[in-house]
Amino acid sequence: MEVTIVEIKGAEDAAAQIAGVGAHPYAVLSMAPKAAVFAVKLSGIDNRAANLVKQDALGVGADAAISADVSCFKKGVSDLLIFANLKQYNILAEKFSVQPFGLGAVGRKIETALTNYQKKTFKIKCGSRTLWLGERPLVMGILNVSPDSFSKDGLFECPEGALERALAMEADGAKIIDIGGESSRPG
Repeated sequence: MEVTIVEIKGAEDAAAQIAGVGAHPYAVLSMAPKAAVFAVKLSGIDNRAANLVKQDALGVGADAAISADVSCFKKGVSDLLIFANLKQYNILAEKFSVQPFGLGAVGRKIETALTNYQKKTFKIKCGSRTLWLGERPLVMGILNVSPDSFSKDGLFECPEGALERALAMEADGAKIIDIGGESSRPG
């Protein structure tokens, strides 16, 4: 028998790890939201709200690290860290929705942040073009058009020369062209 620490990086990873031990598909669906613990930091939250977050977190089996000011019921704002799994965050979002001090919005922001954190791909739209990030590594070509470029490749006699070089980079597989129009050297 061996003992191994398994780092779970999100719900999808949790599902794969649970399925990997031969668990029934229903068990995978049931356990995956409980397997990945995420630390979420709330910055500048009203101390009264932070106290409610701590109580609600404990109530669902999670926890929250709060400022000593919150424990002493001082007025003001502070930061806190919540430690919970996805199932607990879902329950917390429901609890927050009926709490005062803007906690409903906090719950929605946490849900959005966790969803975005677990995304594997992102898209950037620019006009009619879409660039997908995260599916695979992308090559970026750097086109320096500044005459004082440290790499000495910014000496294009005309815009057509720069365009020709950019098209050559695209033909070589570049998906992004970074156009350097001004030197970043000190001074």
